Amino acid sequence: DPQLMMIPVDDHQVHRGDAVFEALKTVNGQIYLAKEHLDRLDRSGAAIFLQNPFPRRRMAEILTETLRASGLKDAVLRVFLGRGPGSFSTNPYETVGAQVHVIARELKPFSEAKVQSGVSMILSKVPAKESWLAQIKSCNYLVNVLMKKEAVDAGVDFTVGVDAHGFLTEGSTENLILFSKDGKLLRPKKPGILAGTTMLKVFELSEKLPGVKSREEKDLNLKDLLDANEVMMVGTTLDVLPVTRYDGKPIGGGTQGSVAKTLRALLLEDQTRPASFE
Repeated sequence: DPQLMMIPVDDHQVHRGDAVFEALKTVNGQIYLAKEHLDRLDRSGAAIFLQNPFPRRRMAEILTETLRASGLKDAVLRVFLGRGPGSFSTNPYETVGAQVHVIARELKPFSEAKVQSGVSMILSKVPAKESWLAQIKSCNYLVNVLMKKEAVDAGVDFTVGVDAHGFLTEGSTENLILFSKDGKLLRPKKPGILAGTTMLKVFELSEKLPGVKSREEKDLNLKDLLDANEVMMVGTTLDVLPVTRYDGKPIGGGTQGSVAKTLRALLLEDQTRPASFE
């Protein structure tokens, strides 16, 4: 019940963004990449000295029970690990301790027509996160919010960040992947981006594609994007989407490419596997 989704206003998650989170996709009642998401939740928490009060086995029960209570088969489970309520200061020790909130919402996938036609993109003018912060999936998402606003205001689907050196980073909540003319699957370098669980899984699945000669993490610029055979955005809720327009002009052939199509199919097939938490 949305009316019951209340967190105390003095919770540091609310007034300081002092929290980390994960969004897990469920397909036909199966929680996809559960271990990978919970591992990253632990890493993000450790980076801000915040420990989950629940062990992994109990977290698995909480997620499963929440999904069951929702009555949803295809859903997004959002897990928030926050510092807890206690004061309006920035002092993390003035709280009652770590809190976990879990909600389930219906998964609303992109339409098949959108998958076929592809999505549009421009570069973001919002300064990219510093590398140390980019690696933490924190609830301080102001940069991400401004990037999404930028995309909506411009009438495009996504914006992609650019760091101080002119290298591409990531979207508001999704990762960028390129397939170059010489058969390389490329992604921007860490630590300038959040290592997306879907992005890493797509790279793993790409080993089944004979047309992909190598998989690399490297500094990418706008020329790399414009010269690529295929441009893709990947993420938990969008899977693999082809980018077919940049700044109002066709890129990557202007249509869904064979690599994007195959990777999407492989990812959807992989999502039928039973959930694993350990």
